[in-house]
Amino acid sequence: MTPPGEALGIQRGLGGTDGIPPGILRVDPPKNPVFAPIPEPVSWSLMIVGFGAAGALVRRERRHLRFG
Repeated sequence: MTPPGEALGIQRGLGGTDGIPPGILRVDPPKNPVFAPIPEPVSWSLMIVGFGAAGALVRRERRHLRFG
Protein backbone atom coordinates (compact mmCIF):
# COMPACT_ATOMS: atom_id res chain seq x y z
CA MET A 1 0.00 0.00 0.00
CA THR A 2 1.47 3.36 -0.98
CA PRO A 3 0.71 6.60 0.84
CA PRO A 4 -1.44 9.13 -1.07
CA GLY A 5 1.21 11.86 -0.88
CA GLU A 6 4.70 12.54 0.32
CA ALA A 7 6.56 15.23 2.22
CA LEU A 8 9.43 17.40 1.03
CA GLY A 9 12.62 15.57 0.20
CA ILE A 10 15.52 17.19 2.08
CA GLN A 11 19.11 16.08 1.58
CA ARG A 12 22.28 17.45 3.14
CA GLY A 13 25.45 17.34 1.11
CA LEU A 14 28.28 15.46 2.77
CA GLY A 15 30.79 15.90 -0.02
CA GLY A 16 30.70 12.25 -1.00
CA THR A 17 29.28 10.57 -4.05
CA ASP A 18 25.82 12.12 -3.67
CA GLY A 19 26.73 15.03 -5.98
CA ILE A 20 25.84 17.71 -3.43
CA PRO A 21 28.68 19.92 -2.10
CA PRO A 22 29.31 19.68 1.65
CA GLY A 23 27.11 21.88 3.84
CA ILE A 24 24.47 22.46 1.14
CA LEU A 25 20.83 21.50 1.61
CA ARG A 26 18.80 20.35 -1.37
CA VAL A 27 15.02 20.52 -1.06
CA ASP A 28 12.93 18.63 -3.59
CA PRO A 29 9.20 19.42 -3.87
CA PRO A 30 6.80 16.54 -3.33
CA LYS A 31 5.95 14.58 -6.46
CA ASN A 32 2.37 13.88 -5.45
CA PRO A 33 1.10 16.56 -3.01
CA VAL A 34 -2.26 15.97 -1.34
CA PHE A 35 -4.44 18.87 -0.25
CA ALA A 36 -7.68 18.71 1.68
CA PRO A 37 -10.28 20.45 -0.50
CA ILE A 38 -12.59 21.42 2.37
CA PRO A 39 -12.30 21.36 6.17
CA GLU A 40 -13.49 18.21 7.88
CA PRO A 41 -16.88 18.21 9.66
CA VAL A 42 -15.18 18.07 13.06
CA SER A 43 -13.33 21.30 12.29
CA TRP A 44 -16.57 23.01 11.31
CA SER A 45 -18.37 21.82 14.43
CA LEU A 46 -15.55 22.98 16.72
CA MET A 47 -15.52 26.38 15.02
CA ILE A 48 -19.29 26.77 15.41
CA VAL A 49 -19.16 25.72 19.08
CA GLY A 50 -16.33 28.21 19.68
CA PHE A 51 -18.24 31.09 18.10
CA GLY A 52 -21.33 30.14 20.09
CA ALA A 53 -19.38 30.09 23.36
CA ALA A 54 -17.77 33.46 22.59
CA GLY A 55 -21.17 34.95 21.77
CA ALA A 56 -22.68 33.57 24.98
CA LEU A 57 -19.88 35.11 27.05
CA VAL A 58 -20.30 38.50 25.39
CA ARG A 59 -24.05 38.40 25.92
CA ARG A 60 -23.62 37.37 29.56
CA GLU A 61 -21.15 40.19 30.25
CA ARG A 62 -23.49 42.73 28.66
CA ARG A 63 -26.28 41.82 31.10
CA HIS A 64 -24.09 42.48 34.14
CA LEU A 65 -23.13 46.03 33.16
CA ARG A 66 -24.68 48.64 35.42
CA PHE A 67 -24.57 52.36 34.92
CA GLY A 68 -25.17 54.96 37.58
